[in-house]
Amino acid sequence: MNQGSITTRLTASFAAILILGLLSLGVYFYVATDLHFKEIDRATLEEAVKRVEYILSAGSNEHPETIRAKLGNLIARQDSVSIRIAMQGGPLLVEDTSIAFPVDATRAAMERVRFNEPVLYAWSEGARRFRGLALLLPVTGDGTTLLEVNAAIRIDHHEAFMDVVLR
Repeated sequence: MNQGSITTRLTASFAAILILGLLSLGVYFYVATDLHFKEIDRATLEEAVKRVEYILSAGSNEHPETIRAKLGNLIARQDSVSIRIAMQGGPLLVEDTSIAFPVDATRAAMERVRFNEPVLYAWSEGARRFRGLALLLPVTGDGTTLLEVNAAIRIDHHEAFMDVVLR
């Protein structure tokens, strides 16, 4: 039985190890980049939510309509982040309409939220992709009244970046 020369077998072994190493490196790069994008998105969304928290904490003695007006002004000034705020299980207070929050994805994310533990989620509308952050914020000092806060951004630019890199 002819096994081929030692040179041929070593070359084939080296090529197989090299291909396996490059494939592993490619998978690692893809996963690491995806995690990096998620963390950047989370930081952007959490920063927007911190502004909402600030308005709520600073306005604890203010009339609800004043707080609602301040939240509306905040939402109007956001350039890349859309925010939706509703009473927990109740009426909508304010919403930025530049991104339509899908009812099913928002509801599923809110079901997974625990107090002080936001949930990151994603959805698509046709070719457009979005990432959202859902959390509960206390309105009152005792934490009995909670707001459902959803913040979202478009993430199409992540996919465009990966398309360029993978070419």
